[in-house]
Amino acid sequence: MTDNMIILLNSLFKVAKIHADRLSTSRQHLQTKMPLSSHDVEAFTFDDMLLWEMFVNRFSKLQDLMGAKIFKAVIDYAGESTDSMTLIDRLHTLEKLGLIDNAVAWKDLREMRNHLAHEYPDAPETVANYLNKAFIMASVLIETLNKLEEFVNNLRIKNAIIN
Repeated sequence: MTDNMIILLNSLFKVAKIHADRLSTSRQHLQTKMPLSSHDVEAFTFDDMLLWEMFVNRFSKLQDLMGAKIFKAVIDYAGESTDSMTLIDRLHTLEKLGLIDNAVAWKDLREMRNHLAHEYPDAPETVANYLNKAFIMASVLIETLNKLEEFVNNLRIKNAIIN
């Protein structure tokens, strides 16, 4: 494991924790308004919209960062080459390592990120449905990030003892 890999992982986790902290903060403020109905969506105040914008933004950024960079870096750090791995291969590897519950659940998170990227001005029921699901899924993102970081830290300790 190179020093560059450790520097990369530290940098990725630092950014991810910012996203996770802001996602958690928005969830805490939105908790009392859950679950949402279509009427709730139509009655959003400016403050509600700001909180939901923060939630959606950080959900999307965290999911994207984990799927696009952190997963690859963690697998590489664990000693497996990701050069020829597709996303589904990486997900199956993470599943085998016990870092994600299952590949399908992660694909659902990715699809949710894609749904949240779109506006549905004439479909408040759809908006409420997606936000309700994403609200629950956000905890999976944060838990997965914590598992990944703990795995890397344990691997660092193990590598330090061996070397």
